[in-house]
Amino acid sequence: MKILLTNDDGINSNGLKMMAEYLGDKNEVFVLAPESQRSGFSHTMTFRRPMYFDKIDMVGAKTAYSFSGSPADCVRFAIEFFKFEPDLIISGPNIGPNLAHDVHYSGTVGAASEGALLGYNSIAVSCTVEHHNAAIAHFDTTCKYILDKLDLLSSLNLKKTVLNINVPNIYYNEIAGTKIVPYGRRFFEDVYVQNIH
Repeated sequence: MKILLTNDDGINSNGLKMMAEYLGDKNEVFVLAPESQRSGFSHTMTFRRPMYFDKIDMVGAKTAYSFSGSPADCVRFAIEFFKFEPDLIISGPNIGPNLAHDVHYSGTVGAASEGALLGYNSIAVSCTVEHHNAAIAHFDTTCKYILDKLDLLSSLNLKKTVLNINVPNIYYNEIAGTKIVPYGRRFFEDVYVQNIH
C-alpha cells in the first residue's frame, strides 16, 4: 500500500518516526511533514510566499522530506509537486486528543481534510496523552492499532470523508474495542496575558 504520512507536531516528532517505522515494513511510505511544530494551524494554506523542503533519512520511509509549510500544505505539495498518489493519507499521530470542537483548530485534522478534498482516503490519528505528559506517550499502541486496522481503513473507501481516530494512551492489550461516536462540545480554556511595552 502507498501511504502518505504527515502530522502537525513536526518532522522530529517521535510519534511520526515510530509510525513510519511500523508502516514501512510492508508498505511504501512517503513522509512530508512540517519542519517544526504546527499545532493549531487548522486547514491553513500558504499563498504568495516561498516554501522550502529538505530531504531527510527516516527509518521505514522510502522517501521523507521536512517542509516549511502547514500540515495541509504538506498533503497538497506531496500530491501536486511530487506526484505521489497515495492509497491512504495518515496525519499523525498527534500528541493529545482531537475531540469535539478541537477538530476545527487541529492541524492534524486539517491535513487529513485536505487529503479528503483532493479525493483520497484520509485519516487523522491522535494519541490521547496530554502535552505535559508527552514523555510517557504510548505511541507504540497508537501505531500498532493503525497497523492492525490498515486493511480495514483502506477498504472503507472513505474518499472525501475524514476519519478522526483517538487512541487511548494505554498498553495495546488494554484496548477494550473501537467505538464510533458523534462530536461533542469542548472548548479551550484560554488565558490571555497582557503585556504593555
